[in-house]
Amino acid sequence: MRKVPYIGGALSDLPLEIEAEVKAFYSRLGDVFFGLLGERAFVPHEHCDPIAMAHLTPQQVDNIERPQVCENTSLFVAVDLFPSTGLGIEVEMSYRSGVPIIILAKEGKRISRLFSGNPGVVAILRYTTYDDAATRLRSWALAYYTATQLRGFDSPDMPVDGQPSLVGFDPPDAH
Repeated sequence: MRKVPYIGGALSDLPLEIEAEVKAFYSRLGDVFFGLLGERAFVPHEHCDPIAMAHLTPQQVDNIERPQVCENTSLFVAVDLFPSTGLGIEVEMSYRSGVPIIILAKEGKRISRLFSGNPGVVAILRYTTYDDAATRLRSWALAYYTATQLRGFDSPDMPVDGQPSLVGFDPPDAH
């Protein structure tokens, strides 16, 4: 199985009035990578939606998502819209698995220091609208995969300490 990017974000406690909009946003971000890599990113609600797939037990969800994050993810995109315990767990699993992490957050949104200080975080991208988020993610990912000569897709250049090797990579609009 080829490694693909992963789009992580709050799901369980999304306000009902914006749930469909946010899930569509996550799916759109997943589509960004199809245009760059020929494969979509893994988007959790498409596999383990807490409402549409409520029959899945917590252990079944963990059995689906943990291997996806730890073994089958090339780049973790943490979408910081709402507080989410699951996203924090996924971010730490990504770091411990040597997967580079980018945080995608709305302009002006406070990001906790613990979250942004995770050693696996390689970029923080700020956006104003969902369209802007997709554009910024695409630009950043294009520069990233170009700089790593697409090695980041199949086997990121990760030294022993789990930190991505981004020597010579100057990401657009990071931080």
